[in-house]
Amino acid sequence: MMTHTNILLNNMCEVLNGICNVQRGIDRSHGPFTPTTTTLLDQMKRQTQKHMCIFNGVKTQVITHWGDQFIVSLDEKTCKCRHWEITSMLCSHAISAIWDKIKLGTKNVPELEQWVHPCYWLVTWAEVYKHKIEPINGRLMWPIITSRQKHEERYDHTFALPRSPEEPEKH
Repeated sequence: MMTHTNILLNNMCEVLNGICNVQRGIDRSHGPFTPTTTTLLDQMKRQTQKHMCIFNGVKTQVITHWGDQFIVSLDEKTCKCRHWEITSMLCSHAISAIWDKIKLGTKNVPELEQWVHPCYWLVTWAEVYKHKIEPINGRLMWPIITSRQKHEERYDHTFALPRSPEEPEKH
């Protein structure tokens, strides 16, 4: 049966182009994160300049310039804005809390990058996309197949659920 559209070919091309674009992005990046992650984190870092932190020994209360308040728990990796839990990417409130802990002289506080989930790391992307798709020759160089074989697949079209051994057959 011949197809009448090129949807499958188009989808395969889109996937291949996507892989090529990701590889170009990996090659151009110069930090620990993917380009989009770097941009988003930079935006979050800029927002932290307007935050004020109050640490109570366990959790940090972060007050924004609008007067909104969010509770951040670095031990639980949570913020009441829920951005951190949903995306596994630091929110501006969490960044403020981390920087506040560092500023207060707390020892053994991991660097900011260590708080971000590994799925946003460039090394993770490089590992995922390390397998390359090898190029192939054009159609003119493909071997010619002289016989067309039809493969009939047999399907069992029964939709009844299997009976248990104890259940008698109904007629």
